[in-house]
Amino acid sequence: MRHGGTILALLPAAGLVAGLSLMAVCPAAGQSGRQEMKISPIEAARMMVRQGDYLKVRYALLAMLYRTTDNFEAEYLLGRCQEGLGEKQRAVVMYQMCLRTIREAGKQEEPEAVKMAADCRGRLKRLDTEGPRLAKAYLATAAGKKFVSPEQVSDLWMTQVTVTKLTLEMLGHPGAFVLDAIKKGWQFDRNLCAYVQPPPGGETNFKSPYTLKGPQPFAERHASGAAFVEAAGGRKGILKTNPNWKEKKPARLTMRNTGKGNFLRIGTSPAIWSCPTCEVAASQDKADFVLNVRVGEKLLLTQAIAGRRWTDLKVDLGEFRGKDVEVVVENAAGGRHPYYEGAYFDYVDFFED
Repeated sequence: MRHGGTILALLPAAGLVAGLSLMAVCPAAGQSGRQEMKISPIEAARMMVRQGDYLKVRYALLAMLYRTTDNFEAEYLLGRCQEGLGEKQRAVVMYQMCLRTIREAGKQEEPEAVKMAADCRGRLKRLDTEGPRLAKAYLATAAGKKFVSPEQVSDLWMTQVTVTKLTLEMLGHPGAFVLDAIKKGWQFDRNLCAYVQPPPGGETNFKSPYTLKGPQPFAERHASGAAFVEAAGGRKGILKTNPNWKEKKPARLTMRNTGKGNFLRIGTSPAIWSCPTCEVAASQDKADFVLNVRVGEKLLLTQAIAGRRWTDLKVDLGEFRGKDVEVVVENAAGGRHPYYEGAYFDYVDFFED
C-alpha cells in the first residue's frame, strides 16, 4: 500500500493478535536505495483506516481493545471501520465509547482528544437519530409507571443506564481465541461475533468453551458500557455485565429515578447461557453472584443470585421513594462459588408499584 508517496508493507510476523506494525520503505535523505522504518500498531491502523482498508484493520483494533478500556483512539478508529463497512449501530456505540473514555480519563483538553471528540460528536449527530428519540420516549413515560409482568417491561430503560466499562475480554467477547482460531482454518463473520464454519476436525484440533455445534452468537458492546445479548433463557433484549476480577471490583449499573417511582424492579440471572462449561455449572447451582442495590452509602438490598433461572426482584426504595435520586445496582463476585460471576439483566427500572 502507499501513503504519501511512501511504500508501506505489512509485517506478517507481527500477527493480528499483537496488533499491526507497518514497515515504511523509502529513500534515505540524500541517499539512493531504501530505508526501513517501523511504526506503531496505532499509527499503522490510522493509515489503513484513512485508506479505507476497514476489514483488515478491524481485527487488529478488536485485539488492541481486548484487554484495555483506555485506548480512545482505537475505539474511534474501530468506529470509523464499522461506519465504513455500513454497520451504523456498531459505529455509534464505538463513537460513544470513545467520548466516554476521553471524559473518564480526563483527556478533554489534549489537542488530539479534542479533535477526535469533535469528530465523534459530528458523526453521532448524523448517525444516531434513534438513540435520542428513544431516550425522550423513556422520559415521557417514566412518571406513574405500573408494573405488569417482566415480559411487558420496555427496553427503553437501556437508554438511561450507565454500566462500568469493561474490556471485551471481561464482557465475554471471543477476541483473542478467535484470532488464533482463524489461523487454524476457522471462518468467522467480519465482526468476530459468530463462527460460520469450523474446519474439518475443528472440534478436536481447537479446544475452546465456544466450540459449539452450529453458529454461536456472542455479546456485543452496548452504548451503556455493558454487552448486549439478543436473547437468553427465554427472554429477549438483555444487558450482560461482569465484575472486574483483575481489580476485584463489582460491575455497577447506575440509573436515575427520573420518574420518581417507589420501587426498583430487576429481572436478573447468572450469565450462563453462553457456553457449555457455564451451563453445566449452572445446572449444579454453582453459577452465582451477589447483587447489591445502593443509593449513595445506603445499602437497600444484598442478595445472592444463583442457578439456571431468572430472578425477578422488587426493591422498596424506602426513604428515597418518589425522589429523583441516582441508584446503583452492583454485580459483585461472591455467593457460594467464586466462579461464573457474570450477570444478565433483562430489566432494571422504576415503578409506582
